[in-house]
Amino acid sequence: MRLSTELLEFQERGGFPQVLKDIFNPTDQASMELDSVYQLKQLCKAFYEKKDNLSQELVQSLDALANERPWTIKMKKKHFDTASNNLLTDVEYMRINAERERIKKYQDITKGSAYTYYKILKRLTDEGAK
Repeated sequence: MRLSTELLEFQERGGFPQVLKDIFNPTDQASMELDSVYQLKQLCKAFYEKKDNLSQELVQSLDALANERPWTIKMKKKHFDTASNNLLTDVEYMRINAERERIKKYQDITKGSAYTYYKILKRLTDEGAK
């Protein structure tokens, strides 16, 4: 008797078609958020929104560079010695100066690190001797 009553109530609520409809078309947000397809959709949506924002920022940066490019080229031409047609020498000097700066920075870093290690070793040997 109880089983037939439950079956009758189940049929009145829509039966299996209603159960399938509820599974494939959830109406409450909590059950929808648990669905893996919904989560994947949200991840894809977030990815493409972020990608769109990054592409817009890149386009804006490239526009700014394109607008300033003629001025930059003009300034580069101004600082080269075009009268003597010695551009290769100018470029070589620029390369040498850049290399000199790189070496100087590397020396400063290594001297600082070496001095730090020296202080640590000195402290360790002084404490070890006590």
